[in-house]
Amino acid sequence: MNRSSGAFIWKLLLGVLYLLGGISVLFAPGIAALTLSVVLAISIVVQSLIQVATAFQVRPEQGWSWLLFSGVTGLFLGGLIWAQGPAGAVWLLGVWFGLNLLSDGIGLAMASCVIRAKLKQQDRLEAPEAA
Repeated sequence: MNRSSGAFIWKLLLGVLYLLGGISVLFAPGIAALTLSVVLAISIVVQSLIQVATAFQVRPEQGWSWLLFSGVTGLFLGGLIWAQGPAGAVWLLGVWFGLNLLSDGIGLAMASCVIRAKLKQQDRLEAPEAA
């Protein structure tokens, strides 16, 4: 552990936060569901913003639109979770999180298929021709 860089303090604070979070889930599951839905909405929106930014960074490449699709879908779903508030906290977590994972999976699978095809094409171009 590197104490000089402050890593120990951050890990300690994170451990205390996890402990408090675990205790609150045990003793107040309703509040925990609401808290988890807010945290989920925020994390989906942040992840989706990163995906949209990444899509525009790789935009000239084929398949960038799949990353954009995944990011926009995540922004939509994160916004829906946030808009539901306390009323949808209990059932909404699993449904929207599952949909977000599904859209991420489709987006990443399609992007990796495009990358794989490009790598194969590049290998064929770089391979010496048989005499």
